[in-house]
Formats: sequence, structure tokens, C-alpha cells
Amino acid sequence: QLQVHIDLIMNKLQQVQLKAQQNIEIAQQKQKEKHDKHVKKISFNIGDKVLLYRSAQAKIH
Repeated sequence: QLQVHIDLIMNKLQQVQLKAQQNIEIAQQKQKEKHDKHVKKISFNIGDKVLLYRSAQAKIH
């Protein structure tokens, strides 16, 4: 009887973990879609002049 109870708990835990993972994936997709709505798509062509910012070098004096 104890083993049956353990099996039920383990099964429920697996179901909860699966549902949590599915919810995470759905939330991530929604966040990506919301973010992508507000991102300006910029394309550069060869020869275009651009400002280059190197954050790693900015910390070095």
C-alpha cells in the first residue's frame, strides 16, 4: 500500500513538472512575441557607416 501511494505521488509530480514546463514555454513565447513587436528591424549594407560600441573595451582605461 505504501508503494502504491509513492507511485501516485511520483506520477502526480511528473504531471506537475510537465505542466510547469509547458507553462514556461508558453510564457517565453508570449514574451518573445511582445518583444519582437517593438523591435525595429535594421539592416545594413556593405559600405554603410555604422557606430561601433565595444563594451568590453569601454571598461579598460
